Amino acid sequence: MIDSLIRICFPAACVTMFATHISASTNTNCLEIVELTSDPSFVSSGMNDQGMIVGTWNNQMAVHVDGQLEVITTLQQSEGGVINESGQAVGTGSVGVGLDDRLIRRNADGSVQIIAIVTGSGGWSYLTGMNESGSIVGNYSKGSGSSQWTAFMWTEDAGLEFIAPDLDFSYITAIDADGRACGYVQGNETFTAATWTDGVMTTYEHLQDMDGFSRAVAFADDGRILMSARPDDAFIYFWYDQQSGERQDVHEFPSQSFSILNTVSGNGNVAFSWSDGSGTPHAGRWTPESGFEQFTFDPLETITFDATGINDDGLVIGTTFDSPLFTRRAKIWRPSTLPTTLETGIETIFDSSIARFINRSGQIQVDTTFAILLLDPRCLGDVDGDGAVGVEDLLQVVADWGTDGDGPCGSDGNDDGTVGVDDLLDVIANWNGCG
Repeated sequence: MIDSLIRICFPAACVTMFATHISASTNTNCLEIVELTSDPSFVSSGMNDQGMIVGTWNNQMAVHVDGQLEVITTLQQSEGGVINESGQAVGTGSVGVGLDDRLIRRNADGSVQIIAIVTGSGGWSYLTGMNESGSIVGNYSKGSGSSQWTAFMWTEDAGLEFIAPDLDFSYITAIDADGRACGYVQGNETFTAATWTDGVMTTYEHLQDMDGFSRAVAFADDGRILMSARPDDAFIYFWYDQQSGERQDVHEFPSQSFSILNTVSGNGNVAFSWSDGSGTPHAGRWTPESGFEQFTFDPLETITFDATGINDDGLVIGTTFDSPLFTRRAKIWRPSTLPTTLETGIETIFDSSIARFINRSGQIQVDTTFAILLLDPRCLGDVDGDGAVGVEDLLQVVADWGTDGDGPCGSDGNDDGTVGVDDLLDVIANWNGCG
């Protein structure tokens, strides 16, 4: 249905356009700073696509929702864990030091439940995922400093179950929408990638490159599994489709690669960080469209880089540890650009910022020395920042035609340096959006 008829006149000619209301895109080149709390003792552990955040505040699980930090005081001590798109948040806690963990669920309606006891955990449980059905996966170690882990899963129907409890080591890294879990187990003196479906374990040492050390790392939304393996001292990552048996290679790291971290988006984009044999830090991004891209930091300026997130648009976030002042700086790496420091309102060069999470809409959660922030992308086409796209935005683009338009938070929404046709089309495409 046509909402508006727009007629734009330039010196040479007039153009008539129809603008319809659609769900607006976001302008991730323009991130507006929202302070969630001025208390830096809040440590986040997860964020969903609505910007709802779970974490820990002063040894208590806490959820930031609807502009408020909601502290869960059900147990003596607790910590936040995971969150799903339905607004359910789950953490772990206990009634005393060294006692078994309880699973605490904060429901979408704000109610709180203790849904299970992780028997034998002794306070060393760690949650790694939750799907939209509310099924939860995690692991517990067998004591302080122990490298022996036991995986567990909780579902509404079956309650809490331990995964492969007869093995010395089992670890779950993720759960998909259908309730499949992936991770790895120890067998034959090495770690082997594994998945669990309805309680049945499948291992993958029969696949090419997987007869040595291997792990099932994460799921994409379509059910593919990101695998990692280490044949002949190299580190290999690839997507594997369990149904078709098809494999899509992502990247092979040479043997002299250290501290390899990876993070995955729902559509299968992958971000990496690692250091080479000389200690030089690197960032990597893999997308199906562009393949593998790499950025090398200057080792005289950057000591380390940790990738912490990537979304469906290929936006990578992470944190550098910089010399000579040994400060941390939150970074964003947009497609077709170089990594840049996220603007967080930091006042001095001695203050730090840490990029924690990014969601599908481009919201980024950042910790700073004195506040916890959400960097919220402005609606694409909202030139004046009033929260809606309309006539005033269009007129401002026309007025700024051919100039820099005050950058991406002004008329130059695509941040190419000049206000032009693409910026005008962004206004038209998002007409009446965001309001």
